[in-house]
Amino acid sequence: MAGVLALATGIGLEVFGFAMRVLISQWAPVTNMYETVIWVALVTAVLGLVFELIYRRTFAALAASGVALLGTVLAAKVPLWDTNIKTLEPVLRSNYWLTIHVLTEVSSYAAFALAMGLGLIAVMYYLTATYKRSPSYLELAKPLVPGVPLLALGTAGLAASYGYLGSEWVGGSLFFYTALALWVGGFMLPIMAVVAMLGEFVNRTFFPVPADLDEAAIAGDQSASEASSGSAHAAGIGAASRAGGI
Repeated sequence: MAGVLALATGIGLEVFGFAMRVLISQWAPVTNMYETVIWVALVTAVLGLVFELIYRRTFAALAASGVALLGTVLAAKVPLWDTNIKTLEPVLRSNYWLTIHVLTEVSSYAAFALAMGLGLIAVMYYLTATYKRSPSYLELAKPLVPGVPLLALGTAGLAASYGYLGSEWVGGSLFFYTALALWVGGFMLPIMAVVAMLGEFVNRTFFPVPADLDEAAIAGDQSASEASSGSAHAAGIGAASRAGGI
């Protein structure tokens, strides 16, 4: 509760600061990079607070607080971002478009920023969780099976579209973008496999799990399953007995 109140207080102070800046400049608060970064931080904090109040989970508020803090610190410390209120470029001298287009577009970045913060929290949970078993390197390498052929096919297609395989292989835009899509998919799958195997190697090397943990976890699951089946069987017998008594 104290953290949520602190987040709400920070949002209130930032809203007050933006209100003062808008009153002075008479423009929507996204006229330069300094204002844009702080605005994204503000909207991210608001989204996190709203999700916290709706779902009653600490993840959204924690991610929003971290992103908002990072944005505010960057805005305050990066010397290239001018904090002064200056005359706008002619292309920006329209409060209508600043509010309707620019402000809306910049606000959408906050959703991506919040998703980034939530993703980092999820990755930390994933890396520190205890699993029933460790996957084998062969399982983690499965994305290589479709990835390598797609990468080779996409590379050949791109080479052909640029004329490296001869002028008779040069295709149109559809051929180029198809080859590019194959190359991107083929590139991402091996990267996923390699990073997963590297992470598993680091996990096994620096964070070894006791050898009896897997067996104990599996045995615990089997015991729970057997207990559940036993309870269901007993409940069925009891129901049949009551039915027979009636």
